[in-house]
Amino acid sequence: MINWIRFIALKTGNDTLSYLFDSGATSSVLYNAYFNKYKNQIIKTATKKTMGFAGAGGAQKKTVYILPKSTFTLGDKAISLNNLSILTEKITPGEKFYGNIGQDFIRQFNEITFNFKYMYVEGR
Repeated sequence: MINWIRFIALKTGNDTLSYLFDSGATSSVLYNAYFNKYKNQIIKTATKKTMGFAGAGGAQKKTVYILPKSTFTLGDKAISLNNLSILTEKITPGEKFYGNIGQDFIRQFNEITFNFKYMYVEGR
């Protein structure tokens, strides 16, 4: 699979939010901006825990909330993701997105079209 990282707008509840769309990521993760926007709801419904994260810059432990179920809409198709991690701190100082959407989202479509001419993503 080609690892494209692009931006995608998904509807969450009544909001349309921007996410990183990373076909190389096994699972999706929601960022601090998402946590801050929905903090009261997350604290009521999610489980708080500490998780380890590793990358080229080293390993870190972060506090996350595990949300049992979240629904995102692309076009007219609603996709549910289970047990999403939500970071309570920014990963980078200039973080601008609400999360990173990965293969757990992509696998729920039979077909995805990346239209680079008109800059949209469509799933069926």
